[in-house]
This record gives sequence, C-alpha cells and structure tokens, in this order.
Amino acid sequence: MNTSAIELREVPDSDLWLEIDSRIPFRISADRAGDMGPSGEPAPHRERVLKASGLDPARVLGVRQTHSTIVCDLRSGPPRLDSVEADGMIFDISRFAAGVTVADCMPVLLTVAESATAALLHSGWKGTGIVREAVDELVRITRSPASSISAILGPCICGRCYAVPAERAELFRRRFGEEAGFHRDGDSYIDLRAANVRLLEEADIARATVVRNCTVCDSRLGSYRRDGPAFRRMLAVAGPFGE
Repeated sequence: MNTSAIELREVPDSDLWLEIDSRIPFRISADRAGDMGPSGEPAPHRERVLKASGLDPARVLGVRQTHSTIVCDLRSGPPRLDSVEADGMIFDISRFAAGVTVADCMPVLLTVAESATAALLHSGWKGTGIVREAVDELVRITRSPASSISAILGPCICGRCYAVPAERAELFRRRFGEEAGFHRDGDSYIDLRAANVRLLEEADIARATVVRNCTVCDSRLGSYRRDGPAFRRMLAVAGPFGE
C-alpha cells in the first residue's frame, strides 16, 4: 500500500473549515466554527454553518453514531432523521455529501477508482475495525477489487496524546500491531492511525493518505480529551460543496 502524510490547510475565504482534500472535497469544521451537535439529532447551529458554506443540510447524509462497526447503505438518499444507527455510510458522492461528527475520533473517507460510490466513517477506539467492514461492503457493491480503493484518514488524537488503561493498549497491540498499542514511562497509549493503517494494509487497498494533525495538539481542532465538558464537536464532510 502506498501511504503518504499531509497537513490540514486553511480554506481560502472561510474561517469555518479546514481542508483535508481539495479534489473531493473533504473538509472538517474548525473549532472556532462552534459545536456541530450530536450526530443524528437536530442541530440548528450545524445547519447554519452548512448553509453559510453553500450546502443544503437536507443533502448532507448523516446517521446516529454509536461507536460501532456498522456500515449502512445510503446510496438512495437521506434517511429519516435519527432512523439509522451506524458509524459508516456508503453513499453516492456525485449526488450527495455525507458528514460525521468527531472530537478526537477519526473521520475516514474511502473512494473507489472510476466509481461514484464512497464511504464515510467515524472510527474511534471502540469502532476500530470499521474500515474493514466498509472495504468489504464497497467491494461487494461495486464489484471492484480492494486494490481499487483509496483511503483518507482524517485528523484524530495522536498516539502520544491518547493515554488509556493498560489492558486497552494490550488489546490494540495484539489486534493491530505493536505501533497501535504501547507503553511508555509507566503509561499506556493507543494509536488510531497506526491501527487503521494496519487494517488497510491487510485489506490490500491501493493507497492511504494520513492527516498528521492531532486534535489535542492543534488548537484549530476540537478535542474532548483537551477541552473536557466544554469540547466542541467537529463535522467532517465529504462531497460537493456549493461554493
């Protein structure tokens, strides 16, 4: 697998978004844009931000996230609000945008070469493994090999900042490799990036782009670990922006 690393960039003429990939586009709301609200529930501020960015909130797919590995098929369009519990969406990126809310967890976008079918995922520690579920679904739906799939791993808490109980680090180390769970100076840590890269390598996908920015270290991003109860959820959106 070809793996490359990138840094988040400012979006010209916008103080609301940071750019992950300009070609798709794939963006994440800045911390200063405010709290985007819990997924799958009405969020007036989120709707205002989307409208200010030229997006029709009704055409931004979303689900009620539950930190699972469940991937649902939304190619036919938006579900009724709060009617679907999942942490991944298969969707037609030529017709709709899709959004997941995150605040230390990782947004992941999977695209298939020469296909409009894509998957947007919310991957936290409990849901690590959802990328394999999504790859399998994309292969089944598009009848394309896994090697035709590319991944973008968005910003998340980095391994240096993600201190966890020792047993969780051991679980990650056993399941996802030594870089995904480790101990240092008497503390234990997990690395969501390393775990997901390992899973994508095992799935034989073509390439992965990894965002270096850490939600804890980068003040432009929202972080539950850093900010506690005052944290602000970000919205990661993939698909056409109506600028």
